[in-house]
Amino acid sequence: MKLEDAFLDQARSNRSLGSPFTAKVLTLVARRLKPGTPVVERMLHWRGDISNRGASLPLRLLGGLHALVLTGACPELAACYPPNLCPGEEKLGAALDIALRDHTEVLLDWLEHAPQTNEVRRSAVM
Repeated sequence: MKLEDAFLDQARSNRSLGSPFTAKVLTLVARRLKPGTPVVERMLHWRGDISNRGASLPLRLLGGLHALVLTGACPELAACYPPNLCPGEEKLGAALDIALRDHTEVLLDWLEHAPQTNEVRRSAVM
């Protein structure tokens, strides 16, 4: 599966599961997958299945982007994420470009770890 297809496939899944914002993020990232940045290069040269049935690269990157928002490390991206009003594609795309360019170390680290599901948190109360 091509990297762009993996992102677009995950975007469709997110949209169908009621997550239109993350679907928009994934779609915009899919359009920005140009070689030249360490994060994109790492994903383009990933060995193995990158889809949601394998490494789930789109979810790994989405987790890293969310971490940048939660920690305040990328204020440009945080300004575009809920609970803020969703900006137009141009502003969100520019914020994603900043995140991919300026937060390489964090995002590369997130790519190395499987995405966490909520199952761990749900089972903590048992």
